[in-house]
Amino acid sequence: MSQSEVYTSTLPFQADHSEAVAIVCSDGRFLRHSLRFLEEHLGLDQYDLLVLPGAIHPLTLANLLPKDFKTVQRKIAFLVEKRPIHRIVCIAHEDCGWYKDFKIGGLHLNLKERQLRDLQQAAQVLRSWFPHLAVDLYYARIEDGKVVFDQVG
Repeated sequence: MSQSEVYTSTLPFQADHSEAVAIVCSDGRFLRHSLRFLEEHLGLDQYDLLVLPGAIHPLTLANLLPKDFKTVQRKIAFLVEKRPIHRIVCIAHEDCGWYKDFKIGGLHLNLKERQLRDLQQAAQVLRSWFPHLAVDLYYARIEDGKVVFDQVG
């Protein structure tokens, strides 16, 4: 089977493993902003990225959707146990389609309140699994056409 080179990155390869894991939502409207926030504001040069619709939402579903919970648990455990991770960063965002679409019965909850509560619950779960790691929580919101990140906690 033949292959042909189509692109070469201009960034140098970094052989050192990451020291942080970032759990972010796959929503393309917020993803670039989240990556810039991780790099420019938090100063993370290299991090492992877990991108999921709803970001940390599966970590809040141990009883309701145990398979989703276990799948995400295995992925995070792999990243933490195989690398010198010191920190987990979790980012939720305003107007999340996953959260808007995920309904439990006929409940209508305040989306932001639910996400903030879920961030706290996810942090408790992560800290119970990895008590030696820092867990940082952020909520991204839209203000005057820009994305603003607030620390939660």
